[in-house]
Amino acid sequence: MKMRKKSCPFIILFLSIAMFLCGCKSRESALDTTGLCEVTLDEGKVYEDGDGLKRLCYELSVFNKSNIALKNVKITVSLRDEMEKYLASGITEMQYTFDLFETEERASIDKIGRGAIINWSPMIMDESEMNALGVEFEDIFKYGKEVFVEITWDKGRETHSLKTNIENLL
Repeated sequence: MKMRKKSCPFIILFLSIAMFLCGCKSRESALDTTGLCEVTLDEGKVYEDGDGLKRLCYELSVFNKSNIALKNVKITVSLRDEMEKYLASGITEMQYTFDLFETEERASIDKIGRGAIINWSPMIMDESEMNALGVEFEDIFKYGKEVFVEITWDKGRETHSLKTNIENLL
């Protein structure tokens, strides 16, 4: 009888640890899901808008390609930190929120969206201001090529790192 009493706390401890580890693993996999969204990036463009302001334009497509509806979707689009010196606002990140990205099947039946097309056109800093900072306008075409996209929803998250060419339309 004494042997059972001594081993009982160890068995309880072992089971507790096993249950804890199983719980951690399931929470981790729920957070770091990959491959549920298809993300594409068109070629970037440097252009002058109707007000004569120079802008850097990105167009991204983010679509749910899974069989799971994604609720409370937040898309964060960001550029390399170096781009802070080239953008008039100094802001290298934008966030977009959506209530739902439906599955492809459900979207076709109910005519509900399964994704979004995002246009982001931050204003480029004036060249004289760039010169004062010691940076060259042409470096926009080097540093602006990389775009990072983080997609989060109720029970998941995935990230994408994309590269594009930037066309100079000036």
